[in-house]
Amino acid sequence: SFLLTKREASIFAANSGGGSQYIFHHYENSDYDSGRESLQCGRKVDALKLWFMWKSRGTKGLGEFVDGQFAKAQYLKNQIIENPRLRLLFEPEFLNVCFQVIPKNESLEINQFNLDLRFKLVKEGKFLINYSSDSDGTIYFRFVMTNSETQNEDLDYLIEELLKLSDEF
Repeated sequence: SFLLTKREASIFAANSGGGSQYIFHHYENSDYDSGRESLQCGRKVDALKLWFMWKSRGTKGLGEFVDGQFAKAQYLKNQIIENPRLRLLFEPEFLNVCFQVIPKNESLEINQFNLDLRFKLVKEGKFLINYSSDSDGTIYFRFVMTNSETQNEDLDYLIEELLKLSDEF
C-alpha cells in the first residue's frame, strides 16, 4: 500500500507518533534519513518480501534461514559474554543483540564512550551498526542479525574492530 498526497507536511505529521528515539538519532547526516517520512520506516511491503523469500527458498529453506540467523545471533551473544571488554545488556529474545564496549580507561564515561565509538566505527566504513538508549540514559550497540551473508567470522571481525578502535581513545 502507499499514500499519495499533495501536502508534503502531512506525511511527516502522520508518521510522527513518537517512540522513535530508539532508532532515529540526530547526527550530521540525519536530514538524509528518510525513515521518519515512511509509513513503516524500514519495513516496506513486508508481506511481499516474505512471500518472495518463501517462494525462492521453500518452506524448508526458509526454516533453515531463520534457524541460521538465530544461531548467528546466539554466536555473537556468546562472544560478547566471553569477552571481559564487552557487556551484554539484555538476553536476546529475537535477533537483536544489545551490548556495550567497556573502555580500558575507567575514567571515561561509558555511555559517551560507546556513542563516540559507534560513530568512529561507522566513519571507518567497515560496519554499519545502530545504537540505542534506555530511559535511564544507557547507550549501547544494537546489532540486528538480518543479513543472510553475515558469517561468524564477520562477527569476530566486528568485535576485533570495536576493541581496536576503542583502544585508540
